[in-house]
Amino acid sequence: MILITCVVAFLLGMITSGMIAVVILLPIVIGVCEEIGYPRSKLIYPFTVMASAGSGAWFLGTGALNMSWSSVMLKLGAKQGLNINDFLLARLPFALVMLLFMVFFAPKLLKQKETSALKEKKTTQKKPEKLTGIKNTLAIALIVLTIIGMVLSTYLH
Repeated sequence: MILITCVVAFLLGMITSGMIAVVILLPIVIGVCEEIGYPRSKLIYPFTVMASAGSGAWFLGTGALNMSWSSVMLKLGAKQGLNINDFLLARLPFALVMLLFMVFFAPKLLKQKETSALKEKKTTQKKPEKLTGIKNTLAIALIVLTIIGMVLSTYLH
């Protein structure tokens, strides 16, 4: 389970960014953990680290910033520019070591919080109170006025 989520997070981090990969995968991983009864704490950290490791490894997503350095280096006198796979080739050995660590050692080092304990914590939290008719109308009016103010901000200075 850790291996699959880490590999998917790394690949998704390569084409987007680490944070976007985590945001996309987090609800899926939490749902799978609750479905099979696996502790979330053992899975969330490893795939988050691997998503960050994948960020910037290729020319898509965050890696586009890496490619911008190629032209800077050429202007400063470099004899050859960067290839789109140069950063990937440099990061793959590091990512492989991280993947092995996350799969075999990290689960033993991470604390195990039971899913049932997390569910109990959810049930003890207070429920948000519902807005009354006047408060609801006032909230909607404030939102609408804020949007109108933002649209007209260039005219209002």
